[in-house]
Amino acid sequence: MDRVYRAAMIAGLLTGAITTSAIACSGTTAYPAVAKAFEQSTLNALKKAELMRKFNGGYATHKQGHAENSSAKMMEALAILSAVKAEITK
Repeated sequence: MDRVYRAAMIAGLLTGAITTSAIACSGTTAYPAVAKAFEQSTLNALKKAELMRKFNGGYATHKQGHAENSSAKMMEALAILSAVKAEITK
């Protein structure tokens, strides 16, 4: 019984550790929302292209942050996203 309980606890902790960063990361939902805002944007083509480059770089950093479990990279990606979103919604 003690062995089963210990195995269940370890499984629960591992599941929590793996899923917590994705659940806690607002970028997981924010990046798709900003991508949708791009579609509805009335920015000129040049400005839109510039912001899209920044957006794509931020998204790549975001994915890398998850892959490396790096909160610093995820924060950097969210800062990029915030700046892009501010420009889109001006």
